[in-house]
Amino acid sequence: MDQQDGRAFADPFIGEFYPVTRGHKFRQTLPPLLNRTFANGFWPVYDGQMRIWLFIAAVNGGLAVLCGAFAAHGLSGRLSPDALGIFETGARYHMYHALAIGLAALLADAQTTGGPGARRARAAAALFLVGIVLFCGSLYLLALTGARVLGFVTPFGGLAFVAGWLFLGLAALRPAR
Repeated sequence: MDQQDGRAFADPFIGEFYPVTRGHKFRQTLPPLLNRTFANGFWPVYDGQMRIWLFIAAVNGGLAVLCGAFAAHGLSGRLSPDALGIFETGARYHMYHALAIGLAALLADAQTTGGPGARRARAAAALFLVGIVLFCGSLYLLALTGARVLGFVTPFGGLAFVAGWLFLGLAALRPAR
């Protein structure tokens, strides 16, 4: 049951009824993330920055899948087993942190838009993106070219990942207002 104009709305996730008035977000007893994310049933309502970070997460997730498939099907006979392992490590960390960017975007939306928790979550997403470029990018290039000088860039990407996880943890500790 999905009605507007003061009638009840059946939540597809929880199975309970909540009032909806003229299509505005319902705010009765839902958890903060669902409260800020869903309106009128199935259609998500995101702010501009959250949509950008979710888009970046989706693109990086797709790229990680493509890189993993490329390693498994296109590079398996062309690279040495060590180089293939390096490339697959890059693809694995790429996927982990694409998902982390999406998590940070959702956490930033669950917090108040301008609050310290939201700023820390957006900083975490940016650090994850920097880590993907530096860590995963250097591993991809190292595996494909064999240039050992790229190994000096990899730890900086790893540090960006660690800093991103710290910022994400700090953002999670901030209560939503």
